[in-house]
Amino acid sequence: MNVGEVVDAVMKAKLWDARVAAIRRVPEQIGGAHLQGVYSEIAKQVYVPLLAANFAFIHWSEDYSLDALKSAYADTVELTNHFRKIRVEDIAAAIKESPHCLRVFRFLLGFTPPEFSFATQGVATELGTNPVPESAIKRM
Repeated sequence: MNVGEVVDAVMKAKLWDARVAAIRRVPEQIGGAHLQGVYSEIAKQVYVPLLAANFAFIHWSEDYSLDALKSAYADTVELTNHFRKIRVEDIAAAIKESPHCLRVFRFLLGFTPPEFSFATQGVATELGTNPVPESAIKRM
């Protein structure tokens, strides 16, 4: 069997027990030299699409307290005309004028600073700018 056939066998398994059995057969079907690549491909195609963010628990930080958000929220409301001005340029201008507005957007999305930094890298690339590092997000 080739890698594609092995991945297809795992994907087509209807029950978890059948998936586990298909994965257990990988070493005998592929051989030891290619195991890492096969398991990586199974993860990418079978399991990664099923992953979802888990917002059930947020580690406490003073950044999340109501007092810390009040000022940032007031500025964000003012600079976005009560969240009516939400084009990329509008949000960028609000953050540029009052950097702590980023805390509100981050809070609304439920992202921690590392998650927000990673999630906005594509936007930075599209705008032709450098991604905002996690350390800068924490300062904002």
